[in-house]
Amino acid sequence: MLFVQKGEQFDFGSIKLNQLSIPVMFKYAIFSPVSLTAGPIFDFELNDAMDLGEKYASLKDQIKAKAFELAAGIGVALDLPFGLCADGQIEQGVRR
Repeated sequence: MLFVQKGEQFDFGSIKLNQLSIPVMFKYAIFSPVSLTAGPIFDFELNDAMDLGEKYASLKDQIKAKAFELAAGIGVALDLPFGLCADGQIEQGVRR
């Protein structure tokens, strides 16, 4: 379970989003210590904040974060000594 903060800063304002992300990653050992990881990622919106300035204030009603998003993730994991693990992955949202 991960707490994720996403956002973007623009010349005219900013967008900030807090999410609870629950990855369910399956691990397949290629060879020791390298593994492939893949699986679904469930993202739940906790809150969002938009400051779009006066010029783009009317867009605030049109831009809405989804309360729930489903994504697919794939990555590579490296098992290190002392029970540590380094992991890198990419995530792609699933659209209807």
